[in-house]
Amino acid sequence: EFNATVLIPALNEEERIAATVKAARHIPGVTRVIVVDDGSTDQTSKHAEEAGALVIKAEKKLGKGGALNLGLSHFSGDYLLLLDADLGATAGEGKKLLTAVAKGQADLVIGRFPTGEVKSGFGFLLFFAQRIIRRFTGLTLTAPLSGQRALNQKALQGLGGKFDKGFGVEVAMIIDLA
Repeated sequence: EFNATVLIPALNEEERIAATVKAARHIPGVTRVIVVDDGSTDQTSKHAEEAGALVIKAEKKLGKGGALNLGLSHFSGDYLLLLDADLGATAGEGKKLLTAVAKGQADLVIGRFPTGEVKSGFGFLLFFAQRIIRRFTGLTLTAPLSGQRALNQKALQGLGGKFDKGFGVEVAMIIDLA
């Protein structure tokens, strides 16, 4: 048995945050769910806390990487599971990512959603991210922008114990670890 912390950066996600937190809390091995409220103007914090998360409110908007770093200061356990706030009940799928890392299959596991309709503009961003990663690492990844990730201690140390700030956090993480 292992113990893992789930870290969820959130901004104005009052509609889905409670379901996301509840699903994350039911993942075997999860001992703590942390939601970092990155300046929400709605009831995100309240709903996350009521669902059982430790809520940390950023004093000013930090961006995804900054929010992750704020939450990381409260991390404890063997593994870290990063989840997006809007997953709802599907956050339970994070179990698959944690299991792969806990079994030693990888230091970093990235979740991939089923293939579906690509949002306008996202296709270009995905293509660009894939090219940057391939150029710097030689890796070809299908879901480099996914926010669903499980990391072990080795990966966290490889990142220097912190995430890059801003919205390029996912791409930077892959390049840094590769």
